[in-house]
Amino acid sequence: MDISPKGGPIEGGTEVLVGGFGFTKDPKYKAWCRFGTDEDHMIVGGRVIDNENMICVSPVGFKIPDHAALPLDVPLEIGFRPIEFSSADT
Repeated sequence: MDISPKGGPIEGGTEVLVGGFGFTKDPKYKAWCRFGTDEDHMIVGGRVIDNENMICVSPVGFKIPDHAALPLDVPLEIGFRPIEFSSADT
């Protein structure tokens, strides 16, 4: 998978284009985006554009871990069930 842009404001609201394959608009499979790590994350709904692209909007209110320094790399994973995610290279 590929993502663009690779960064944005910590306040959130950035549209992130995720490129890959096998994305579906079938309403049985809702797209989800998880920003953060297992310990510190937020899950937001994604929007499938076509079978190779989807949009994730970075969440507003993401808590920066106390030990973190800016700029901060935030992992992004996608899935079509809220408990199943695949990593996007950042």
